[in-house]
Amino acid sequence: MEQKYYKLSEYLLAHAENVANKRSAEHTRLVILATTARLLGKLDYHEIRVPDLCRSCEISRATFYLHFPTRDDLFVDLMRYLTELESSLTPSLETCADVSEGIARVVDWYIEVHLANTSLFLNLTFMRRTNLAINELWLTRARVLHRAVIDQLRRFPAFRALDGKAADFVLEFMGGGINNILSRVNTALPRNPYIPDDLSEIKAFISRIFYRSLFARDPEN
Repeated sequence: MEQKYYKLSEYLLAHAENVANKRSAEHTRLVILATTARLLGKLDYHEIRVPDLCRSCEISRATFYLHFPTRDDLFVDLMRYLTELESSLTPSLETCADVSEGIARVVDWYIEVHLANTSLFLNLTFMRRTNLAINELWLTRARVLHRAVIDQLRRFPAFRALDGKAADFVLEFMGGGINNILSRVNTALPRNPYIPDDLSEIKAFISRIFYRSLFARDPEN
């Protein structure tokens, strides 16, 4: 079975390893992206310097700029690959007994991907405010993931019976809420006393709120 990668740097590195010609432009480009994604796990985007990247990747500046004419081009590509990674991990709900279990699986997927890339998400959130290309890709990502989740949840009669616009709104609202909660988990930001310390408790709490928001009642199980 193909291995799943939740951390973007590992996902990109695995792709690089699968490139037969390790001297090819494709391999070099993927290594640069993987290295940048790894560094964004501990640095802010404005601290990423081209000379440091070149040393880490053992390439010249000329080679770097051949692949990425500007630093922004580098981050735009990372945004594209992040969307690809999240989409590839979108959970199938075929084996879920009911919509409650399906919601829990969706929440688990979204949280696991987010926590594996917390610093990257925070950096891209800031960058999209001033970078039009990244903002457009962020909005595209939101639409792609939104539709993928809706399509999966529609396999349940209880979900299909809901007002479509209301369901869309709840999903959008929950996505933003989860982002806000996770920005306080495993980061240097001050701890929020209303957010549980235990990750499984966070997932259960969010799943319950998600269900309540859709059906105006608690799940039966």
